[in-house]
Amino acid sequence: MDVLFIWGIIMKLFAFIQMYNEVEKGNLVRCLENCKKWADEIFIYDDASTDNSVEVAEKYTDKIIRGKENNICKELEHKQLLLEWALQYKPDWIMWIDCDEIVDRFGTNGGLKKLCEYGNTINIDAFVFHEVNLWRSQTFARKDTLMNIGWFTRLWKVTPNIHFEVVDGVHKRLYPITINTVLKSTIQVIHYGFHEYKRLLVKIGAHTFNKEELHNNAQTNWILNETNLDVYRVPNEWFPEENIPEDKWEIPKPRQISELKTYGELYG
Repeated sequence: MDVLFIWGIIMKLFAFIQMYNEVEKGNLVRCLENCKKWADEIFIYDDASTDNSVEVAEKYTDKIIRGKENNICKELEHKQLLLEWALQYKPDWIMWIDCDEIVDRFGTNGGLKKLCEYGNTINIDAFVFHEVNLWRSQTFARKDTLMNIGWFTRLWKVTPNIHFEVVDGVHKRLYPITINTVLKSTIQVIHYGFHEYKRLLVKIGAHTFNKEELHNNAQTNWILNETNLDVYRVPNEWFPEENIPEDKWEIPKPRQISELKTYGELYG
């Protein structure tokens, strides 16, 4: 693992991850294999996984906090605990990434560290990254609705007072409250959370819906509603070499709400 030197000082970049049952979801090894290429340390808060996610993650890092219960409403409290622990090891930059994501090829192969180096020369608190949402495949990404306009504040410069605003609830600010000045990065984050329909339904809680509930929710849910689905082929050069997908995926086609099938109909 390369360590970046700035003006004779070793600069450390840490990966910052929250984890829950990611072996079961099929994501963990891909993410951690990616992280080990660009991170000097990997810090994980495990949200009380019930599969063997912790055991797998321990092959990549010993910096794991084991939560006692899974509670999405305590997400920011958990992030703050993980941040406080990571700060004890004196990082210069922290990269937040989820277990169903990887950094693109340029970022993985040194681009993230170059971005940190650049960030040290300008007055910036953080960088934001575009999210590439793979859709029902590992080859195509969705670009209709909100799927192609997501930018997330992921790479944080460590400052003396860096911290989260710890409040209960979901859909809160998921990066430190101390971040004010941000800049867009050309590096992209590739998201696998929607690449398989079965896991997509579980991810958004739709696997419990009966047919009427599924169709009713799809009227207003922009993830479920594929009436105007539009996708693009993700260039192979965006993927790190080890993550280039097999050329076996059919292009996802639009489908009417009436065509949607429940989790039980699809998978029994």
